[in-house]
Amino acid sequence: VSCASAMFLLFTVNTAHLKVRNRTSHIMFLLFAALLVNVSMSLLLVPRFGYHGASISTCIAYTSLAAWALIRLRPSLVRMETILGGVVVLALLLTWMFTR
Repeated sequence: VSCASAMFLLFTVNTAHLKVRNRTSHIMFLLFAALLVNVSMSLLLVPRFGYHGASISTCIAYTSLAAWALIRLRPSLVRMETILGGVVVLALLLTWMFTR
């Protein structure tokens, strides 16, 4: 859950300038894409891992949301290394979950 919260915080910081400029359609597009990722990953992970799978799918969705915001919007507030660090942590978590 903390992984998902951190990634959503990065997304919120990255998109703050769009809210100020009243360009919220970009935010809506990214959130809808993350919704699709979350639902599809939940369908794959929840039957096997239960509530752990739901947590992992949310973390994957929010990590992709933060990465898409960083790549698509190119804000100067958060560095690419921060997002890549989150992706590495997520990959390690998934590896641990699937090898148990």
